[in-house]
Amino acid sequence: MTCKVAVTFEYPVRAPETWQGEITAIAPAKVVWRAVRAAKLALKPNQWSSLVVVILERAASRPRQLPRPKVAIHAGSDAGTGKL
Repeated sequence: MTCKVAVTFEYPVRAPETWQGEITAIAPAKVVWRAVRAAKLALKPNQWSSLVVVILERAASRPRQLPRPKVAIHAGSDAGTGKL
């Protein structure tokens, strides 16, 4: 899934800093982890007291495709009926 994310570092005595970006991952926890990592690299926060992560928008992901069967089953065959 691809998400637009905002990460805010809050400080005790100065204004908060916010980073926004787009993150791609397979699970929401991984989206948060990657967003925090990217924000830390971009902002280089020092002595922050709290952290807020907001997923602003989640892009629709493609539906999973089921694997195709390896053996073709024809309508007139005995496959799947339990007959040998």
